[in-house]
Amino acid sequence: MKRVSLLVAALALTAGGLSAQSADDIIARYLRAVGGAQRIAAVQTLRRVGTFYGGGGFEAAVTQENKRPNRVRSHLTIQGMTLIQAYDGRTGWRVNPFQGKKDAEAMGEDEVKSIVEEAEFDDALFDYKAKGNTVAYLGTDQIEGSQVYKLQLTAADNGDVRTYYIDADNNVPIKLEIRRTVRGAEQELEFVYGDYKEVNGWYLPFAVEVGPKGGPAAQRNKLAWQRIEANPVIPDSRFAMPAPGTPVEAGEQAAAPAPAPPARAPAPARVPARAPAPAAPAVVDSETFAGLGARNIGSAAMSGRIAALAAVHEGDRLTLYVGAASGGVWKSQNGGTTFKPVFDKEPVQSIGAITIDPTNPKIVWVGTGESWVRNSVSIGDGVYKSTDGGETWTNMGLRESERISQILVDSTNPNTVYVCVPGKLWSDSDERGVYKTTDG
Repeated sequence: MKRVSLLVAALALTAGGLSAQSADDIIARYLRAVGGAQRIAAVQTLRRVGTFYGGGGFEAAVTQENKRPNRVRSHLTIQGMTLIQAYDGRTGWRVNPFQGKKDAEAMGEDEVKSIVEEAEFDDALFDYKAKGNTVAYLGTDQIEGSQVYKLQLTAADNGDVRTYYIDADNNVPIKLEIRRTVRGAEQELEFVYGDYKEVNGWYLPFAVEVGPKGGPAAQRNKLAWQRIEANPVIPDSRFAMPAPGTPVEAGEQAAAPAPAPPARAPAPARVPARAPAPAAPAVVDSETFAGLGARNIGSAAMSGRIAALAAVHEGDRLTLYVGAASGGVWKSQNGGTTFKPVFDKEPVQSIGAITIDPTNPKIVWVGTGESWVRNSVSIGDGVYKSTDGGETWTNMGLRESERISQILVDSTNPNTVYVCVPGKLWSDSDERGVYKTTDG
């Protein structure tokens, strides 16, 4: 019996060693297939120009510029307006005309996490040990009839888990799944790659799709790069956040001639383009481009009006919560310098009241529904409560109230809360008045 146990242990150790070695072998073949470390290192800047296809016929011109080691700037232009977002290696910023902004503003913490990924010049698998990442070999699988190797990478910097599906014949990724935590909630996205072409000796995908993991292919957002340039001259200042009032150049910088490429490596077999026709509908979400925030465009639903404001000192830091008439709740932890949305997952956006528990700054009460009803988006669905500073919310009731104008928390007994529900303008018999709870 002892011999059997020793044999099982020896086999387990051997299998573990083979898995680790197999992962490194797969990565090495992937690196060779796309051009090799030397050719990749010879590319210092990249400029991608193409088209983004979203849902409902949504289409936009897209440009993305990358520079080693970790700088990125992207433009998305729709109907003459250009969203700009960039990361200079330390600070993420954006100019969002779709929210009426003309000056550059700093990104929130969650948005920076996403743009840092876009700033990665080399795949996280390459030289992963030096970066502190860990990689596990998960065996093989099938994707649309193609045999693939599965590798799972856990990022050292943010804990994100990436699962790569690498085509066994061509040795290039055809799908990538990313699992990350955003505002306390786990999100899973999948990227599908195709149409690999050579750019200065480096093979890059010219077709990319992105959407929630497991979602229908027709609902993925799509990027079709018309051209990718290697080594255009892009100054570092291109990625730096402009000072307030400084005009932000939305166009491309003039491209300098790229140096002659080294001798071409044997081309990997072309992976069929996996991006379907642009006409297919897709869903636009905030993960497509960090900070896009494509919401409330139009005079009827545009926020424009601040309906509620609450603030509290947490040590030397001033925390603000701002409720918009039709734009949700926004939180700032630096006295209003930057804000991030904290109410986007709830089924309502109109806000009428915000109150912070005077005994605990992490407990926040929000009353939905604008007091001065203007249109259909002014309607709410009751009172919400957060016990973790806006990361998660629970509906506490009064769903039929439609609008909340004020919430008060008893400072001597925070379980006692008063909620004011104004009478509806078109009926005296509807729910209205002041409500009181004594159980929080």
